[in-house]
Amino acid sequence: TLVPGRTALARVTASGQVLLFRYLAPDDTLVTINRVNGTFKVEQKKAILESRMIMRSGSIQASLFAATDAADVPDRIASEMAEVFSGDIDFHRSLRRGDHFSVIYEGFFLDGQLIRSGRLVAAEFVNQGKSFRALYFKDAQGRDGYYSPDGQSMKRAFLKSPMPFTRISSGFSNARYHP
Repeated sequence: TLVPGRTALARVTASGQVLLFRYLAPDDTLVTINRVNGTFKVEQKKAILESRMIMRSGSIQASLFAATDAADVPDRIASEMAEVFSGDIDFHRSLRRGDHFSVIYEGFFLDGQLIRSGRLVAAEFVNQGKSFRALYFKDAQGRDGYYSPDGQSMKRAFLKSPMPFTRISSGFSNARYHP
């Protein structure tokens, strides 16, 4: 199944005749269609993706998502970071220009090209001069979560903001403090 936004590779002759078409399906099946002696040969195999750690950092100038976009951090990782720190930071009201973050997350590559991001592995967010850190950990029984460097769970009974944080396109402004 072809999915919008996915990259496909096609090799064609100068006259536009397809010689090769290659596509990575959403289930990580690599589909290759070759023209051999005038007929098409289809091959499907499970793609072997290479996992690499990706490190990014950025500084808040207008909004969290503007900063993560500038640092080339995927929205999913930015949202995961906001969720991890939601017990300590109110991302709706507490962000200030100059706050900064660093993240380490999994990236899955095929032939040197980033295919998708994986899990957030570690993050630091400095909010109004105070540093918050989180590390992903999975124990032998399969229980996982995010923890501070001293072993405290980042999951809190109460969040700093009662509303979940989502992408907001506007930046800072005095008009946003009160509806």
